Amino acid sequence: MRILHYLSPVRWDANLFRADIDSNFKVVLKTIEFLPECHHYILMPLRHNFKTTAKNITLISYNYPWSGVSSKTYFNNHDIKLDITQTDIDFVFNHQLELAPAISNYFSSKRNFSNIKIFSFCHWLDTKLNRVGGDKFNPIYFLNQLAGIYSSDKVFFHNKEVFNLYFLEEMKNRNLYFIDSSEIENKITYMPLSSTIDKVESEKFDLKTNKKIIVFNHRYSDSSNTKMLNDFYEKLNKDEYELWVTDTNAPEPYTRESLSINKYKYLLENCYCSVCFIDKYTTWNLALQDSLRVGKPTLILYHSVLAQLVPSNYQYFFNTLDELFSKIETISDFEEQLEDFDASFKDNIILSMDSFEKVSTKQFDKIESYKNLIKNNIRNKFQINNRINPDLARSNGFSSIRLTLLQEGYKDDYNKSITTYLLPTEKIDNFDNKFFEKENSKILGFDT
Repeated sequence: MRILHYLSPVRWDANLFRADIDSNFKVVLKTIEFLPECHHYILMPLRHNFKTTAKNITLISYNYPWSGVSSKTYFNNHDIKLDITQTDIDFVFNHQLELAPAISNYFSSKRNFSNIKIFSFCHWLDTKLNRVGGDKFNPIYFLNQLAGIYSSDKVFFHNKEVFNLYFLEEMKNRNLYFIDSSEIENKITYMPLSSTIDKVESEKFDLKTNKKIIVFNHRYSDSSNTKMLNDFYEKLNKDEYELWVTDTNAPEPYTRESLSINKYKYLLENCYCSVCFIDKYTTWNLALQDSLRVGKPTLILYHSVLAQLVPSNYQYFFNTLDELFSKIETISDFEEQLEDFDASFKDNIILSMDSFEKVSTKQFDKIESYKNLIKNNIRNKFQINNRINPDLARSNGFSSIRLTLLQEGYKDDYNKSITTYLLPTEKIDNFDNKFFEKENSKILGFDT
């Protein structure tokens, strides 16, 4: 299969896309990792710091807006540089839910892409709980997201609680009772994410303290409930404990230092515990899992969404600061295994793709000609169509022929950027398609 990835870039340094620290891009890379026997076309911002040598990845420049608000409405189909005479797209993995209608319309207008399925990944839901800019934020965005669900074949939320707590509740708040929610729910599946800190090699460094270290490994912002963090610090026994905030934007007197992912793991391995104070909108959290995956407990202000990340009998939830301080006194190492969320996400991706079985019911008199050309080593789409009918590549006829070939066991060499067919008896070369080199070492690590 050939997959086009439309991104939702949120981390920019001027006009440079910081792929190494972009949480949405982490999800993109996970889906690529889950599907190594597919070719992945990534629509990448014009300037970015992502590097890859993987043969099954093709980067295509696309001019994304730098504004998070603008990205919800901007889609320029003229910027998608796909040569339809040489390439095929079977799935679009869309990470900007609001744009699913525009993406669907674009591919619907291309007759040769008539069989494409659109999977949308919802990283952010626009509700009254999290509306950026307060009342100034356009309330139509939720309706755009609703349209995005209808325009997608599958939609991935982080977990069921997110869908129920935010999406269905927002529908009720807007009195959208005329919409059949069951039709929407049939399209919904889930993308839980695992922290991968346990796969990182730790690097020892001088912690410069003999106190018990409590780590706050979230962004220092209102969304992380820094008010409660500050209250906690004021009451903390500073002779016994040291609070380490990993976000270097945090003010003094917090201990803060820019750490590599390797030193960050060492900090977690040698801390007493970590803390999480999120009390409002949240969909998932990798940082919360980090210390748990190295055997250190995270004390969590109770939140129904975050409860989905830990075992059902988890003992380190709290509701008040008094309760938090009481639990700090009784901490022991965390010995339970967290759920393998990535495995669940991978299963959901594969099951969703399999549910749209690629079967063509049409009969084509030229199908044998295609097979004969492939047998005679005329393999790529451009060469084949030039021999039979150059205009066929621009019609939905070739799309259906492609389905027939795949259905009958012919293979598409996913290591080639151009659609290239192999006989059913031939094997595709097995390359080690790794995409995270040293420059991308933080991509699968923590998110402050």
